[in-house]
Amino acid sequence: MAFAAPALAQDPAAKPPASQPQATQPQAGAPAKPELLTRLEAILQKPFECDVNLSAQAEDETSGSGHVAWGGAGKLAVNLTLKGVMEGEDLTMKLVADGKDLYAEFPTPQGTQVMKLSLALLKNKDAVGQLAQGMDFSAVLEGVNKIQFKEEVKDGVRNLTATVSESDLGGDGDEKVNVALALDEKTWFPRSLKMVGGGEEEVNVELITSGVQFPESIPAERFQYTAPQGVPVIDLSMFLGVGGGEGEEEF
Repeated sequence: MAFAAPALAQDPAAKPPASQPQATQPQAGAPAKPELLTRLEAILQKPFECDVNLSAQAEDETSGSGHVAWGGAGKLAVNLTLKGVMEGEDLTMKLVADGKDLYAEFPTPQGTQVMKLSLALLKNKDAVGQLAQGMDFSAVLEGVNKIQFKEEVKDGVRNLTATVSESDLGGDGDEKVNVALALDEKTWFPRSLKMVGGGEEEVNVELITSGVQFPESIPAERFQYTAPQGVPVIDLSMFLGVGGGEGEEEF
């Protein structure tokens, strides 16, 4: 779940199309942020909308589709339907962030459930550690920064490929994972991401975007959330020591 606006396409420093694959090399001297991360961060400074399709194959096979709207400054709206994951039935979930809080609405056998999380959590290292149950995010980022992608630009698409160890992605094993990332040549907006490999149970995950739009702005009401009548909102923030209200709210 990753994006550029039209203004980003007008980049005087953009590289010309390459006829042959070439490895992206780090700059000499002090460690520099990879161009890929710099470009993706720039994308998040502008509004965008796109459709998404995803598939995952491991012990079970899962697929889904939905729509993503990003308004910048922590404003997000996602509608996603996963096929046959809830007792054989499709599951449709909603994520909405208003710049302050993130709301997740999804069905359960007992009925609709809504959870709320303060975005301030992302700035609280202790709380992030609790939420991730000990996962070392710094190790993940360090691993990503070390990945040496091979790059080939063809037919308007920037294809990045690499073979990495699970440990490079924050895992514990040394099994190899093949990563393929396709970006729009001009905007660097991700068109697809595919990861194949892993341990005994090989994982095959693919995310594809389409219908990408870069509006000047997105109406604010798209990023406002109101829970269904009578459904309590469970505030997870208070359990993680970040802001939070009284634990449950009811609309």
